Amino acid sequence: LCGHWGNPGGASEVPSPARAPSSADAPNVRAFETRRFVLVFDDRDGQEVLRIADKTSGDQIEFDGAAMGITIKATSALLLRADGIINIEGTTVVINGRLVLPTGGAI
Repeated sequence: LCGHWGNPGGASEVPSPARAPSSADAPNVRAFETRRFVLVFDDRDGQEVLRIADKTSGDQIEFDGAAMGITIKATSALLLRADGIINIEGTTVVINGRLVLPTGGAI
């Protein structure tokens, strides 16, 4: 991502996720950071991730390319809204630590 990473007085404004990698890995990590939010694209081998995070609340959405999954973390509430059906499918479904059994009947 393009951006101005200089600060008056010479201090760096390079987003924190882009400062951490080694110089060899740096071309594979891109980040955009505002006062509250951070967007990270990490294409390093075995660490592939796209993360959108709220630095204030800790809420985040993470697309994990290495583990092939999506994690949504909400610190106070996670709301799913639809004008139609919300369908959850998986080989195993766990709600609040309890396994949902595929009986075919209503829960």
